[in-house]
Amino acid sequence: MAEIGNAWGLILIVEDEPQLRRFAAQVLRRIGFEVLVAMEGSDGVRLVREHRDELRAVILDHQMPGMDGPATFQEIRCEAPRLPVVMMSGAPQDEWAANIGPDPALLFLQKPFTVPELQQTVERAAAMKP
Repeated sequence: MAEIGNAWGLILIVEDEPQLRRFAAQVLRRIGFEVLVAMEGSDGVRLVREHRDELRAVILDHQMPGMDGPATFQEIRCEAPRLPVVMMSGAPQDEWAANIGPDPALLFLQKPFTVPELQQTVERAAAMKP
C-alpha cells in the first residue's frame, strides 16, 4: 500500500482500556502513523470534529462505558460521513453489525488481535480515505 508522505497519516484510537489503547498507539506509531487517543466516545467525536480533514481512520472499541461504539460510530458519521472506521470487538461481528447497517468504510477487527492483524486492518482503512 502506498504511504502518505513519510508517514501513513493521523489515526484516532477510541478505547476505554488503557493497556490496549497504549499498545495499539505504540504499534501504530512504530509503523509510521501519528496517533491521537480518546478514552471515551464523546472525546472521540470531539477529536473527529477537530481533526476531520487530517484523520486517515478511526479505531473504535465496540463496548465502552457511556457512549458505546455504535453510538460513537453514528456521531462520527454525522461529522465525517466517509471517514474509515475500524470497529474492534470481542463479540463476533454478526452479533452487532446488523444494528449498524452496511457501511463501505467500516472494517472489523476481532479482539484479541495480533500486531500484524492490527497493522493490516488499519493500513487498509487508511488507504480507503478518499
